[in-house]
Amino acid sequence: MIRGPICGTLLGGMRLRLAVREPAADPVSEAADAVTEQAVLPADLAQRLLALTGGFELVDEQEGMRVFVAQKAKLELRIGPLLLRPAAEDDGRLRELLGHGLSLSQRLHILSDRRGPSEVGWPLRIVHATVVSGAGWSGGETEHRLVASYRFFEHKGDALLKVGNKHLFDTHRDELLALLRSGWPMWSVPAGVAVLSELWQ
Repeated sequence: MIRGPICGTLLGGMRLRLAVREPAADPVSEAADAVTEQAVLPADLAQRLLALTGGFELVDEQEGMRVFVAQKAKLELRIGPLLLRPAAEDDGRLRELLGHGLSLSQRLHILSDRRGPSEVGWPLRIVHATVVSGAGWSGGETEHRLVASYRFFEHKGDALLKVGNKHLFDTHRDELLALLRSGWPMWSVPAGVAVLSELWQ
């Protein structure tokens, strides 16, 4: 997968990670990331996702979220930090993410709201919506959006996946959901490794 530019603000602190390549602080962190990616994304789905996307490139940081775009498909992935957030704020936060960048002529249509475990057992909620445009006589669906909300003990993190159209989502649903189920927490960028087991944590 292709890497984007290394931004100092992206390398430190507590972060939500998904199985997309990001700049690493050092070779040890890079090795740990590679091992973790194999654990959180099944190999067959990882190969299919890479064939679909050509890899994701980190292009920006906006509103505290790291923004990635796929090289070969109309996909945008936004990954947020890990935060302490009361459960009462979850619905509002997820709806705000789903509505990111909508114009006045567009509206959201929620299709599903499901809870279950991530690939490695963390609590996960995925809300799936379509963006419906009011332009024209009949309007129309313009893109699919999935927001994934993860809970890691007392911390929470969110990711938003924008999928270019219905056909892309329907054809590659398994790969896209596997990507969202791959989330794991990075509490901080390690300065070194005390024991070998840290490479798998």
